[in-house]
Amino acid sequence: MEAVAPEQRLAGRYVLQESIASGGMASVWRAVDEVLARTVALKILRHDLAQDPVFAERFQAEAVAAARLTHQNIISTFDAGQDDGVRYIVMEYFEGRTLRDVLDARGPLEPDDAIRLILPVLSALGFAHQNGFVHRDVKPANILVSADGRVKVADFGIAKAAFATHDLTLSGAVLGTVRYVSPEQVQSSEVDRRSDLYSTGVVLYELLTGRPPFVAETDIATAMMRLTTDPLPPRAIRPSIPRAMESTVLKAMARKPDDRFVSAESMGAALQRCLSFGPPTPATGIPPAVGPGRTTRSRAAVSTFRSWMLIPLVVVLLGVAVIAGGLALGRLQFGGPLGLKGKPGGRSSGETASLTIAEAKDYDPQGDGSEHPESVALAHDGTPETAWTTDHYNSARFGGLKDGLGLWIGFGRTVTIDKVAIASPISGWTFELKPGAFDQPGDPLTASDGSATFTVGGGGTKTVQPPGVKTDGILIWITQLGSDGGRFAAAVGEVTVEGSPG
Repeated sequence: MEAVAPEQRLAGRYVLQESIASGGMASVWRAVDEVLARTVALKILRHDLAQDPVFAERFQAEAVAAARLTHQNIISTFDAGQDDGVRYIVMEYFEGRTLRDVLDARGPLEPDDAIRLILPVLSALGFAHQNGFVHRDVKPANILVSADGRVKVADFGIAKAAFATHDLTLSGAVLGTVRYVSPEQVQSSEVDRRSDLYSTGVVLYELLTGRPPFVAETDIATAMMRLTTDPLPPRAIRPSIPRAMESTVLKAMARKPDDRFVSAESMGAALQRCLSFGPPTPATGIPPAVGPGRTTRSRAAVSTFRSWMLIPLVVVLLGVAVIAGGLALGRLQFGGPLGLKGKPGGRSSGETASLTIAEAKDYDPQGDGSEHPESVALAHDGTPETAWTTDHYNSARFGGLKDGLGLWIGFGRTVTIDKVAIASPISGWTFELKPGAFDQPGDPLTASDGSATFTVGGGGTKTVQPPGVKTDGILIWITQLGSDGGRFAAAVGEVTVEGSPG
């Protein structure tokens, strides 16, 4: 039998009602399970695939294995079988649209709405990964969104059968698109959870920008582009996207798996930090009734009101901070007509200030010479939420591959450095400060307490006050990495340097 039709009964119990979707590999029908008296969804394999015995066997095995996954954000698999040449999977029937339909109808989404759609996807992937599953085909067509905002991921296990028994060209036809696959899938290399995170990053890129990151004349050419080409940064397409969001997307889409997030949970945590208005409702993922071009008047009003209320508060706090800092550093003392005056012999307020960073470079003399040069600017962009991050290693000592690596900061002139402050999303890593030119760093500086090695504490910050050294640049030389999602890395979210010219 090559075709199915409404009112047809499969396995003596599943009565087909109507076709609700179709793709390169299968069609999906709404059906009634007469035994359990419930509505179900039947995914019916394309006839030529059903007749391939190798594929059919793997398809059956993967479908049965996927039935073990029970999670609120995963479409449940109930049964799998064949009837008169028709091979099918019985799944939970979920009222909703695919994310592909949402994108086609709405175009790019607001960052918060995109996050609230992706967080449930990451929750589903994290659960599957913990249970030994890699999806392999994360794409908008496999993500379902209900009218009330619930999100579910479909087709676990099916892509594994397709990719395992066909080459990329045929798999592209089978799966409908290879637009979202990871570089290692293009190369037919081993895949793991990080491949799913890459694909999720591609989906998020499209949600934010309204377009895929790679476009070529054919799907295969599009897939091959990611082996040699970095995507255009999302903010180059849509400048209103927050920098932290852009950083998260680009990290998820790193060409090397080791440079991506190590888990769905770590990527989800990064996205949670990007949310402007609090975490999503756990069961729904996104607010209900999200429509095209939607804006929320009350949200905007509250945000504007809070912003105006914050201005005088920030001014007062800055004033208090300046006075407290002056007193602490001995540059101010009580007295004078206004209650405060400069301390005799101390530096005047114009002598020490934040120094302008002219450039930043990654420094990896014992490795391949490169540690994410494309993101070094994030270390001094004024936004601690974005960060330059090292590669991830298997141990705190760089997996025994090197003694260290670093980030060099240049000032474009000779300056006197009094203080270096680092903010980082990763704690527990240690570093030295070496003054000098990029290719000629000097000996490590010693702080006023005699220490030459410094550790970023649990709060993600570290401030070092070297005894006024003159230099045109300074190297943050990382000697030990901190734990990050089961592996080890270091990151500089923001570095600020205080001192004076000359």
